[in-house]
Amino acid sequence: YKATENTPVACPDDPLAALRRHMRAEQRAPQPGAANADPDRHYASIWLLLFFRVPLDRAFEARDEANSTLLFRERDGALLDVQHVRRNLSPTDDAILLRRLREAAANVAAPPTSFRVLSDLDDTMRPGGHGTLGVAGRDTTVGADVVAYPGCAALHRELRGPGGYSTVLTARPPILIRAMVEGRRGEALLREFGPRMALVPGASAPSEIGRNLKNILVARLYRRPWTDIGKYEAHARRRFGALADHKVREFRAFAETYPDAAGRFVFLGDDGQGDWLAARSLLDLRDATGAPLLAFCAIRHARKSSHRADQDLLSPELLAAWLEATRTRAGDRRFFLFDTYHDLSAQLHAAAWLSIDAKNRV
Repeated sequence: YKATENTPVACPDDPLAALRRHMRAEQRAPQPGAANADPDRHYASIWLLLFFRVPLDRAFEARDEANSTLLFRERDGALLDVQHVRRNLSPTDDAILLRRLREAAANVAAPPTSFRVLSDLDDTMRPGGHGTLGVAGRDTTVGADVVAYPGCAALHRELRGPGGYSTVLTARPPILIRAMVEGRRGEALLREFGPRMALVPGASAPSEIGRNLKNILVARLYRRPWTDIGKYEAHARRRFGALADHKVREFRAFAETYPDAAGRFVFLGDDGQGDWLAARSLLDLRDATGAPLLAFCAIRHARKSSHRADQDLLSPELLAAWLEATRTRAGDRRFFLFDTYHDLSAQLHAAAWLSIDAKNRV
């Protein structure tokens, strides 16, 4: 089908190229007229037809083309990834798409040895505490102009392996993440972590954005260090629970389209907002066989550079209790707390997730 009109044409020699042209045409498509009452449904239906033209052994290549090229539709900023397609398919067609991906995973010659890396952005990949309001995060251990924490991009490369790409699982709403990606900081981030990257953005509904912003600002009013894990968990659930729940829901939907990565997912986050709550839920997820869906989660300790350890919002005693409680639940090799990426690489090597050569490269 042509990308802009419902007219059958001859099937091209390269179905993947046709799928790519369809996505590019949608990126530049003008506002649809009244005759096309549901343009997103129309786009998704044609995308699915073209996807089924792609040979089974190239299905993941087609999926990765949609997810990692960061195509935002010009007229409204919609991210044209596989999740956008799924949201606009009927339940029956969505099930057909997922079944095709599972069939492709079953036909992979050898299971992957690399990891599928999903990471929070602010305070995890780069500092988020330099803003006036501190909405993005609280970490200021490196300067505001730093693109990524030392060792962060290197560890991503080692974990995801050759040809892989990282996925940013962020609480930022789509409109803000698009502005960041298409700006200078986004270009710098892609140079550091790219050339490809996928995105799983935060909530888009104005009511959800407003609620999350309010909770983050209220949480910032609490300045005394937390020492009791029970009280902190209640506080975190009240203020950051919606953020964590959104990330878990989006991760589950994302993971459905990566059946080839079952058991090899990795989540990297920080302790500034809701990532610990999200990590604990993610560690409980199981695949269709009952095996853990994630290999491990790691949480970076975010702090103000001007604060001593005893001035941190999360006290050393709380962090130690937190680590012990989560490892008791998930296993010693599946949850890590870290300050620097060099520290994390050493922990991952000790847990046999990273080779000595990979650790040294980080």
